[in-house]
Amino acid sequence: MSNKDRNGNNPSGNNTGTDTHKDSPQSKWVSHRKRATKLAGMTVSIMGKYASHRVKSSFQKSHNAEQSKNVLYAEIGKQVVATLGELKGAAMKVGQMLSQMQHLFPKEFVEELTALQNQAPAMDYSVIERQIILELGDYPDNLFAAFDKKPMASASIGQVHKATTHDGQEVVMKIQYPGVEKACKSDLKHLRRLLRLGGLLKVDPSALESVFEELSETLIRELDYEQEAQHLEAFKTFHAKDQGIIIPEVVKEYSSRAILTTTLEKGDSIKDVAKRYPQETKNTIGERLFTFVNRQVFEFNRFHSDPHPGNFAFRSDGSVIVYDFGSITPISPNQRLGFYQFMQASVDRDYPALDKSLQLLKVRSNAKSDVPDSFYALWSDILMPPFDTDERFDFGQSRIHKQAIKEWKTVLPYWKDFQPSPDTVFINRVIGGVYLMLVEMGSQCHFKKPLKLLLERNSPETV
Repeated sequence: MSNKDRNGNNPSGNNTGTDTHKDSPQSKWVSHRKRATKLAGMTVSIMGKYASHRVKSSFQKSHNAEQSKNVLYAEIGKQVVATLGELKGAAMKVGQMLSQMQHLFPKEFVEELTALQNQAPAMDYSVIERQIILELGDYPDNLFAAFDKKPMASASIGQVHKATTHDGQEVVMKIQYPGVEKACKSDLKHLRRLLRLGGLLKVDPSALESVFEELSETLIRELDYEQEAQHLEAFKTFHAKDQGIIIPEVVKEYSSRAILTTTLEKGDSIKDVAKRYPQETKNTIGERLFTFVNRQVFEFNRFHSDPHPGNFAFRSDGSVIVYDFGSITPISPNQRLGFYQFMQASVDRDYPALDKSLQLLKVRSNAKSDVPDSFYALWSDILMPPFDTDERFDFGQSRIHKQAIKEWKTVLPYWKDFQPSPDTVFINRVIGGVYLMLVEMGSQCHFKKPLKLLLERNSPETV
């Protein structure tokens, strides 16, 4: 491997991370000081808007005050999206995570925040080239027989490029933006302050701390591509005998802490599946996603916890290709027991046992309070149909998500009895993400029998 460019210069010699050359990463990345200033300014501005609203609402009728508050939350959401989208990195990634936690924030705020899911414009190629030089010691044109300067995808903390090695192997490079890791702690500090002081929380701020810690730890893990490579290899081994589950291989020669290179595994997007795959194939894919998640939770004690559709691809034979193993959530024996008890109690409609399982998972904040069976019965009627029927459940016609939104007001009288829990925040994210993929594909799945077998196989008495 050559360390010199075509003119004989050493690209990794003088121009390092402190380089101020116009093509250096730092010239294309918002500096640490500017990031802190922008985030602090956003927080102060939002706090000012919230304080002004509180003063004005004291002179308004309750109906008008509520309308004004909803408008305020939407305005705050737009401001957060504009700022985080500009900054990229940790701030934008946390914003994307928060947009999936609808139960913690006002609806109007979350609706604006969802724009961050798709707002990730690519970095200039000069930034990517310099990052490859810093990490791998040479120009992409020297390292590879071919390197596509146009990214296949771009995200909050990095982007993906296709390349071909000199021996003809097609690979995919996930390249982390420079400066992301350094900016992480500062971004998280400012965002946490915003959430605590901006009047946005629907729960006790102290209850959110443990969840935010879990988000922080997950983000830090996602920034370590060497650890992600280890996860990828471990999951590939675990799923080796699972028919139809395909996980790329790590190409270690072209990988580092900030670059992860894997074999290229081609597949179709979920939109392609929805438009042109036959129904039987859609059903097979849905059932494989169900098995993919549940085997990890109950047999591997860790799970892939970023269910974004872009992290999956599909083939016409029903195969599921899984990408991006940066967000992996471990499960303790106590959490595993809590998940098992929750699922078994849900299937049995045993509401006292269901209540106890939520206490074990730290979702029930006040075990001494009395939540009536009727409350659990209502939500079981909404959420359990895919697991109750002996027929295939048609997710393409599902109204579960719409029913949940409609009945959300029933939670309010018992809001003080529940709290966000770090034990469930990511499993909820996965369940919601997989559900929405099944809805988009229009899968028709039979989950009653597989769930029964899963619970029998993983009963505390048998494992």
